[in-house]
Amino acid sequence: TRMQPWQLFSTRLGIAAMLISPIIVASSVEAINNLVKQLALRADFDFQTRVYSRSGLSEALKRQPIAENELLTVMVLDIDGFKQVNDRWGHECGDCMLAQFAQQVRQLVGEEGMVARIGGEEFAVAALTSSARDGVLLAEKIRQGIESQTFTWGQNRIQLTISMGLESRAPGSARVTDLFNQLLMVADDSMIRAKKAGRNRIFTQEMV
Repeated sequence: TRMQPWQLFSTRLGIAAMLISPIIVASSVEAINNLVKQLALRADFDFQTRVYSRSGLSEALKRQPIAENELLTVMVLDIDGFKQVNDRWGHECGDCMLAQFAQQVRQLVGEEGMVARIGGEEFAVAALTSSARDGVLLAEKIRQGIESQTFTWGQNRIQLTISMGLESRAPGSARVTDLFNQLLMVADDSMIRAKKAGRNRIFTQEMV
């Protein structure tokens, strides 16, 4: 029997669908893969300040080889009195200050370590140092660098200071991510002690 026009069209449509299905599937898979990559990138970086997120820093440390004679030094930095910046000039200014601050810390740290934003006006630095003293010296370099820097918002010139806590330890048999989380907790406690001691200073557990 002769096929009706609608049957012929349906057959051709079915054949066309079979031919383009692999292309659609391939395109969909590629789109999904690109989306996954974008989401992973967003999870690893803080786009407001252009530095790592906490999880991104942890992942980066997994890829960082640590020599037997090196220590992992973790610092927590908190901008002193940052609420006053938001209250006086507004949150748009505050966001701008955070971005400028993050890039200044990155510049001060250079190749010696990695910088992450871990919440609000709180940042972390992870560095490999040959001794705890070297970690303290790097922390003091950062503190002094921020204190001497003038940040700008329009015609306004703004000075910032930071309180810092840090801790250094050899990895030993511990997983680097576990060690990072442990040191971050200790460094955060030390940062709070630096705040209570008067701000604009560094603090370590050895100072207790």
